[in-house]
Amino acid sequence: MSIHVLIVDDEKIARNRVRKLLREIPEVTKISDSANGTSTIEKLSESSPDIVILDIQLRDMNSFQVLEKVNLKKPPHIIFATAYDQYALKAFEFNAIDYLQKPFKDERFFEAIKKAIYQISSYNKELIKENIHKLLSHFPDLQTATSANVDRIPIKTGTKITFVYGRNIKYIIASGYYSEIHTIEKKQLLRESLANIIVKLKNPAFIRIHRSFIINSDFINEITSTTYGDLNVKMSDSKIFRVSKSYRKEFMDKMEI
Repeated sequence: MSIHVLIVDDEKIARNRVRKLLREIPEVTKISDSANGTSTIEKLSESSPDIVILDIQLRDMNSFQVLEKVNLKKPPHIIFATAYDQYALKAFEFNAIDYLQKPFKDERFFEAIKKAIYQISSYNKELIKENIHKLLSHFPDLQTATSANVDRIPIKTGTKITFVYGRNIKYIIASGYYSEIHTIEKKQLLRESLANIIVKLKNPAFIRIHRSFIINSDFINEITSTTYGDLNVKMSDSKIFRVSKSYRKEFMDKMEI
């Protein structure tokens, strides 16, 4: 048996780890990878892999959007890799599509691959299409969203994933290629744009007031106007941010002032 596996993950470290594990499986003779949704759609359409190990959250779209857009002439066996327990993991099992909840152990990975290989040996195209359709029907919101409908941000550090909850975030500051997430307890760095982050924060308390700042209005102490007509926001920790003119109206509307 000759099996082609496509690895889809926006983290190079994660892709390399999976590739290393796949090399231990004799049936896997071809391994390819993708770091984003756009590339994944192209590779799925062109190469028709037998198995796809698919991270749910990609930088440009989520895996559900990928499945919606791609033309699956030969539907692959999909193993989801996710750090999000809110995706109703039992629904994956019910639809005969396996999942790996990050961080996963090597043994769990091999178990998922073994299951996929067994299914390949008795390939049923219509059943796989039906399973994917059922899975998408469980998550209608994700087919039009770019992030999970949850007020938290996953931060990956090597093989470890921690979560920062919106209620604990005071403000977020753009810093080069990174974003500084300032919480009640500490500061954390995330390699992601403010535009992507604010989509993940479903709490309406989060307001973008500048191309470099997002604030949590629950932590605002006062708002002041300067003699030059600028608007400043003072946070609970005394940090002061200027509201830029391009975001001023949106800020005023949201604050109802």
